[in-house]
Amino acid sequence: MKKLLVTEEHFQLLASYGLEDYPKNEIQCLCFSPQEQIASQGHPLPGLYILTEGQAKVCNFASNGKTIILSYYLSSGFIGEVEMMENSAEVHSTVMAISQCTCLLLTAKHNQAFLEAHPLFLYRVSMSLAILCQQSNRFTIAASLFTAEQRLCAYILQTAENGIFCKVLTEVSACLGMSYRHLFRLLDKLCKEGYLEKTKKGYRLLKEKEMAKKADLWLPDFQKH
Repeated sequence: MKKLLVTEEHFQLLASYGLEDYPKNEIQCLCFSPQEQIASQGHPLPGLYILTEGQAKVCNFASNGKTIILSYYLSSGFIGEVEMMENSAEVHSTVMAISQCTCLLLTAKHNQAFLEAHPLFLYRVSMSLAILCQQSNRFTIAASLFTAEQRLCAYILQTAENGIFCKVLTEVSACLGMSYRHLFRLLDKLCKEGYLEKTKKGYRLLKEKEMAKKADLWLPDFQKH
């Protein structure tokens, strides 16, 4: 992690959150390298982060050593808003940079009353919490009611870039709550059925529309071509 200068663009971003009068000496701009932890589960959080650039993933570690990825492509918004509103001394989840990430750090612990006195800021926080709740509900429904193949198809459609799915499979299995072996078997099945083609760059999508039909019940937001 390294500190950067807080720029005029950063102050404009804070103004969009209703925090144009936030104490300037309480603002830090931090840059995190890929695979570096922004927040660590079970450890104190120095304040409230606003992610301004880059991508991060959010995951939980169980006592048995297993990991579940709650959100893979966090690319904007708050980190630590749940802990701030709960006034929690410890971070609930680990947030790790996927690419180089830049965050504004507001020392919320020292300015709780200040932040709570700004309606626009509280509105933005409440919207963020509502989205987290919705994502959690959808994940629970998907894990309970739909097959591993449906969840995998939806995940592939969400995360493929330029028609290629090339994510780290161990992380994909953790995100979808299935074993690596089962994930590999499903990918092999989708290749044999003609939905995917394995290449050096990853898995090429061959039948997006047909794959979307497999996931349609629990991925209504996917735009079919």
